[in-house]
Amino acid sequence: APYQVSLTALNIGQPEVAEESESLYKELTDEKVEVLYDDRAESAGVKFNDADLLGLPVRLVVSPRNLKQNAVEIKQRSDSTPATVPRDQAIEQVKALLST
Repeated sequence: APYQVSLTALNIGQPEVAEESESLYKELTDEKVEVLYDDRAESAGVKFNDADLLGLPVRLVVSPRNLKQNAVEIKQRSDSTPATVPRDQAIEQVKALLST
């Protein structure tokens, strides 16, 4: 895959989503993780489908619903369902998934 992680921002027009997505992007790139940051104004389905077509191993989703829980959604490509993890554990969780 050309990237290790798909960082998908849903409802990017909301400032808190944009800020959190930018923060995660910076933290991941500081950790030398190759990230494709999808900040397009497309539907979730379009973004998820594009990430699947590219074969990206891990999907990280920032959405207003997850932010209310101070969490992010993480899904490994091989898994059928995503997991919701606390925001402060997201980077370590992504790194753990990439190391397996």
